[in-house]
Amino acid sequence: MPFEVFTPPKLHEAIANTVGKSSGVAVAKGLKVVTGATNKMRAKGCPPPAELAKVASQIGQVGALSGALNGQLSAFKAIPAGLKAPVGGIRGAVSGILAIAIPQAFPHVYVGPPGLPVSVTLKFYDLCNMLKEMASAFELTADAVSNVVSSSEGAIQEISRQVKTLEAPIKACKISNALKGKLSAEQIAALGLLDKNGDLITDTIGSKVLEKSNTRPASDQIKLDLSNSLGIDVNIKGASTVEDIFKKLENPVAAGVKDGDAYRLLPPGVYKLDTGETEEITGKEFAIFKGSELDLTTDTSAADDSGNTNQQGKRKATLDELGNTTFTLSFARPTSLKPGGLTGEAQALAELNSALINLSDRLTFAGDALANDLGTSVEVLEELKKDLQDLSAGLVTKKSEELIDPDLTYKGYLLKIIRDPASPKLAPKHFAVAIKNGKQEIKGPSSFSSSKEVLLDEIKFRIDNQLS
Repeated sequence: MPFEVFTPPKLHEAIANTVGKSSGVAVAKGLKVVTGATNKMRAKGCPPPAELAKVASQIGQVGALSGALNGQLSAFKAIPAGLKAPVGGIRGAVSGILAIAIPQAFPHVYVGPPGLPVSVTLKFYDLCNMLKEMASAFELTADAVSNVVSSSEGAIQEISRQVKTLEAPIKACKISNALKGKLSAEQIAALGLLDKNGDLITDTIGSKVLEKSNTRPASDQIKLDLSNSLGIDVNIKGASTVEDIFKKLENPVAAGVKDGDAYRLLPPGVYKLDTGETEEITGKEFAIFKGSELDLTTDTSAADDSGNTNQQGKRKATLDELGNTTFTLSFARPTSLKPGGLTGEAQALAELNSALINLSDRLTFAGDALANDLGTSVEVLEELKKDLQDLSAGLVTKKSEELIDPDLTYKGYLLKIIRDPASPKLAPKHFAVAIKNGKQEIKGPSSFSSSKEVLLDEIKFRIDNQLS
């Protein structure tokens, strides 16, 4: 709205300048670092130890930086709500005041009860207009601030996402270096660390996890698999039972079914294949509606009042227009629905986690038997165990740290870093939690990160979003 009486504050411009200066350069540099690290870690095989240490250090710094920037933005995120708080009250008050009937007094007219002079009333209405403009200004400023913060937050979150994706490959390559420093390739293979292609799992995790085709969302991967197998564009609509699917097939027009609509089948149940055989539904199957089209054309020409024909063109007619069922059903089980996760990334991480758990279990109780099987000594295995433990040294928070470390308290919450009990005992994953009044309120994601700052920043970010 145009402002005639009240001049809106330039708060959003000041915040945009502040946020831009503090995050613009940092975001640009952060994206450059994570892009370079991703390209190095995506290659099959791990970087040399010195180069890996440099990459790990840079990613740790970028992760800490993105956490610090998120903390700065959290202060600005509270501003829009504060600005909008009085808006409703101001507008309600103005509406109530303007609804009051105010008697007017006109010069040289002495009929009727006494009233306010017109000049006073006009000033009164000017004041109301100013209040309305003030409310609109607060609202516009709040929206502008929100847009500025959201834009910067999106860029910072993209950096955080890429940092998280790099955590597993970096940790896996550190494990590779520890293994290769103590054991031969044959001894490593004997520990069960080779994948189905005969490659060391910890060497190839980067190429698997960071491959673009493996990182697309699960729904996109399933959609792509179904589209490729059926040769049509597939649109995943949700879940349904076999009974509901066949009801839709009886009257697809009324059900709003379109060509390529796919529904994940809910167990229990069975469906019949074209061969006449039946398949049990496990929850990994999809029913896909495939439309058909008659190979004919209908004349869309029209005759005018004089009987002349106006040619408008021809088009194909679908079976549906003739009152027939136009759809057939196909049943498919996408290859992306595999144990360990829906995406290639999730499957690779599950394979890594399983191999590391097996390695940890064997090394934790390593003795003469394992040493003899591998052709090495117990002392070497103990050194390897220590090397793997050192990769996560100092992550789990202790009571003494909670008492003296201010980073372990945030907005009334006590923060702790806990080893994920479902992860390997050696080189494990960790997650942060936020505790209030002795009760765990918020839990962060399980992570391969070896950085305490990154884990704490993640839980702080979740606290900020929960409180905002």
